[in-house]
Amino acid sequence: MSQVKSLIGSFIDAIRQHPALNSCWILFCCERNMAHEAGWMAEYIRTEKHKIVLIAQDGEDDYGWWTTQQEKIDYAYAANSILSVGNIAYSKDLICSCPWWKGDKVKKVKDLFELQLPGYSPKLKPDSTTDGKNDLAFNLTFNLRLYQKFLARKLSGLHYETLMK
Repeated sequence: MSQVKSLIGSFIDAIRQHPALNSCWILFCCERNMAHEAGWMAEYIRTEKHKIVLIAQDGEDDYGWWTTQQEKIDYAYAANSILSVGNIAYSKDLICSCPWWKGDKVKKVKDLFELQLPGYSPKLKPDSTTDGKNDLAFNLTFNLRLYQKFLARKLSGLHYETLMK
């Protein structure tokens, strides 16, 4: 649990230190798995006094998102749809926080992402995102799909009116 607190806490701190993001809402959702990391992260985040919303797939008190084979296919289609109309661009002030990395963390993540992204292509079969070799590319597809659901107001349990103020 202390590693989870360190990882999530350093990332939240990094977001809050960014001048453009210091008072934004953070929508927290991670992939669920059998080791219950999503629940541990949610428990820690509940203790934070920042503007953070925990997303549960079915609006229940079991936070995170089940990644079924069908969801992975939906992620790939979401990425295909979004990436087909534009390019990936890095923010000048990209936030990258990992308490265990030394040196230029942002460069490490960009390099790893650029190494993995060619392994994921929306032109490939959608289930090509499931091989475990492209975690950052998979994370991109996961987040793009949740972004689509958020814009369509299809994430149950969210109070969109509060978030949009």
